[in-house]
Parts: sequence; C-alpha cells; structure tokens
Amino acid sequence: MHTEQAAYCVYVLWLSGYSKRTVAERTGLSESRVRGIISRSPWRRRADFTLVERQHLVEDYRAVRLDGCGRPIDDGVLDSFDWQCLALDNDFRTNRLAA
Repeated sequence: MHTEQAAYCVYVLWLSGYSKRTVAERTGLSESRVRGIISRSPWRRRADFTLVERQHLVEDYRAVRLDGCGRPIDDGVLDSFDWQCLALDNDFRTNRLAA
C-alpha cells in the first residue's frame, strides 16, 4: 500500500473510533506502521475532538475518496466501511453527543 493510500485509510479508520489494532487488521498494515502514521498525523489526539467534529472530518475524507477517474484512492479497502464514527469510551463529550 502506498504511503498516501495508507495514511488515508488509517486517518479515516482512526478518526472513526477504531483501535490501532483494528486499523492494522483492516488495512493489512503492521500495528507499528499504523502507530507511526497516527503519531505524525494532525488527528493523533482524536479524543480532543467531539463525535460531531470527527464525523465532519470523516465526511471530508469521504468527499475526496474518488480520484479523477472515479476510482477509490484506497483501492477498495474502505468499500464496506459505513463512514460512521463510533463514540469513544474515554471522552464524555463524545458519548454525550452520541446519546
């Protein structure tokens, strides 16, 4: 998986609330590579964002998913993804918004 592709998939899944392990399993990347991508991303502290803010970010990523030829830039890795963010257990703001 190309670096841009990997970062795109990791960002979407991480912002959506998935664990690093689940992101690694879903993308086929190693957990250490996923951790590295997350640590260098603007979203590394995702708990600082509310559920609504994270959902908007995920929707922004969804809006640019297709390239100029209509092919997904993730090569289909996210074809079955529902594009909905999960509430984070450790963030009371997110859970309150989800209720």
